[in-house]
Amino acid sequence: MNFDNPEVYERIDQGSFLQEIRNLDKKISFGWKFSQSQVVSTFTTINHIVFFGFQEYRTELSLLSELCKPHLNVPISIINENDLPEWINNKNQLVICLVQENNAEKTQKLFSSDKNNCSVLILEKNDKYKFSNVKNLVGHWKLSDLAFNRTSTGYDLMVLYGLL
Repeated sequence: MNFDNPEVYERIDQGSFLQEIRNLDKKISFGWKFSQSQVVSTFTTINHIVFFGFQEYRTELSLLSELCKPHLNVPISIINENDLPEWINNKNQLVICLVQENNAEKTQKLFSSDKNNCSVLILEKNDKYKFSNVKNLVGHWKLSDLAFNRTSTGYDLMVLYGLL
């Protein structure tokens, strides 16, 4: 393969992923600035952080875990279930939810329930849903369109890192 020939890239890279990688520094900066401009209620103590709705984003969460190790002294869990386990039941447990079209109704019902007493932070990929009935809501961030897609790892990682 001749890497000096731009026509080769255009044929192979029809989704412009190479250009997306070239703009990684801008995405990292944009994600950090976004997270720093958002509002989150203050906490006295958090003893566990749980990610809900992130099944497809294990790479981002693995990177986040490594970045946070020196600064974060609480366990992090990823929940891949449709319901929260019973051990998630108090305000000192922060559940960070990624809401997309495929899980919005389920998330709304789940966190409106009286049985869930955990603190909830919503990361919404679009601006369609209202979460005013969610119990113990500590934040509702409305993400940009570039969030959580195949080419936005830098943006996603900085949003989550800035949050923590």
